[in-house]
Amino acid sequence: MRLWGSEDFGDGPAQVHPFTEDISAVINFIDRQQADGGDDFPEDVAGGLAAAVGLQWTSQARTVVLIADAPCHGQHHHAFGDTDSYPAGDPTGLSMRTLMQAFRGSHIDFTFVQLTSHTDKMQRNLQLAYESAAGPENISKFELRDLRDIIEEAGGYTALGTERAGEVSAMLSAAVTPSIHASYQSYTSGVQTYSAPVRTSYAGYRGSSARKAPGTAMSAAR
Repeated sequence: MRLWGSEDFGDGPAQVHPFTEDISAVINFIDRQQADGGDDFPEDVAGGLAAAVGLQWTSQARTVVLIADAPCHGQHHHAFGDTDSYPAGDPTGLSMRTLMQAFRGSHIDFTFVQLTSHTDKMQRNLQLAYESAAGPENISKFELRDLRDIIEEAGGYTALGTERAGEVSAMLSAAVTPSIHASYQSYTSGVQTYSAPVRTSYAGYRGSSARKAPGTAMSAAR
């Protein structure tokens, strides 16, 4: 497992944790992350993806997970008009289409976890770029794991504060874990495999989280 965290230009470089099997180290890395900055609404998604695709991938079963509540820079990826400081796209010249093609060409599965409708257009563009990058002989897959309905039923995005950490953890686990398992199944079977619907998975993770003590729910589900 390897993690990277990306915000926007001016907020510092992407925070990257090296590949590791030490889950505790990964949890500690996540807990140290803070959301700062916010000059405009779009974020440096391209920079984060470039950091991810440039990692030293050695495992044959490969998957990357993008969890985003804001789109990348470039007006063709969102509908927020003048709120984008870089409406022409990434100012360093990174291309989201080229990055997605690189993931597919490197046989890295791509999971997009959608939290809000703000990322609708970007998600569609990324999926199109990924899926058009190779033919059926390449069994790498793009999975959309849509949490929007579940979040709305829980009271909305802003209602999910730290006091509901176990519930948030169950949502993210239901979105991410089955997709990673499906990637491994694709690798071992040689057949493109997709995970069960998010809502089906969430029922199980939510029940498991409710049975745990509040102080252990987050770390256990991660």
